[in-house]
Amino acid sequence: MGDVRVQLAEITGTKAEDWFLFFRARHGMEAVFNALREHRGEGSVVTQAYTCITAVNPIVAAGLKPVYADVSADSVSISEVNYPEDAKAIVLQHTFGIIDDKNVSRIISDAKKQHILTVEDSAHCVGSMARDENGPLADVSIHSFGGEKLLPTNFGGAIWLNPALDQELRAGMINIFEKADALPFSGRFAARTYRDQVRLFARVPLYRPIRNLLTRLGFFLPPIAQCERRGKNDLSPKLPSKWVRSSMDKALNDYDRYFDMRVKACAVYLRKLKGKIEIPALVDGTQPLVRMPLYVPQGRGAEDLFSAVRAAGFYPGRWYRPALFPGPDNPKIYNLDPELSDLPVTKDLVSRALNLPTDVNEAQAEKIADVVLEWL
Repeated sequence: MGDVRVQLAEITGTKAEDWFLFFRARHGMEAVFNALREHRGEGSVVTQAYTCITAVNPIVAAGLKPVYADVSADSVSISEVNYPEDAKAIVLQHTFGIIDDKNVSRIISDAKKQHILTVEDSAHCVGSMARDENGPLADVSIHSFGGEKLLPTNFGGAIWLNPALDQELRAGMINIFEKADALPFSGRFAARTYRDQVRLFARVPLYRPIRNLLTRLGFFLPPIAQCERRGKNDLSPKLPSKWVRSSMDKALNDYDRYFDMRVKACAVYLRKLKGKIEIPALVDGTQPLVRMPLYVPQGRGAEDLFSAVRAAGFYPGRWYRPALFPGPDNPKIYNLDPELSDLPVTKDLVSRALNLPTDVNEAQAEKIADVVLEWL
């Protein structure tokens, strides 16, 4: 088994000693915010509501308050920020893997002037980072090996700490990282048998009670547990098991192949659908998007197109309909206005969101695009 940190360093042009591994990216993210709160006190973290709930849980679980900035329709990421007085950090998400280097550079430059920690969420594009001619821009970069991400792994996360990060805070983060617990037997079992369990549940008529029991006991770890719709992570920060690290290593050995597959699928979608249905302007067919985002015309139901693609035998996604997908049990826990009143672009995109799979070959992408065209 190779060293995952060395591989990530080679892919990103960074140093292995600046990478830290976790069982899930959300665990590492919580550890980052735990250290931030410990060293800089309570306060707010600016993030976006057009995201998965597991990207905001680490903020809430660490005792900080999420505050939401609107996104740009061009990048589906934060473009303009009005920081609250108690802002401690901002999370810049590369939604679907769309990286807007110029915009990120501008926001990070402004944040650093105000001593605000910049956290880059590269969960959708493991191995990719916003950068300029001097290298990566963010103070902290979050990378995910989780389910439905860029690589065919279901567990694993990696955190990169900028060596130029405030040294006291950086040392505090590393100290908390080193205190993370080893994965218990139940978690090791759940990770190693995850795919077999999912296949079994699909074949067993009364699977739900079995799945619920295994989940309660920690022997099945769903992509989003019920507790994760209530402001909590599924587990306290945990380290990856040897098997999980081996899976991460194996996937990284084939990184270029998975990268190219997704780039080619995106290029097909862009060629066939651009100008016929709304696609974010910064999707240019060169980035390996984890999914191809589409936004149906006003007055047309996104769920209708979802059903049409499913009926054709393919698997589209609803990211992120609703906001904080798949939706919190109690929006107040997340400091979220369920009407998204101050987030007009987010509200509009959420209402029309659908995305297409990119872990397909070019012929399959052609067929999926044809389904979309026929529906239109």
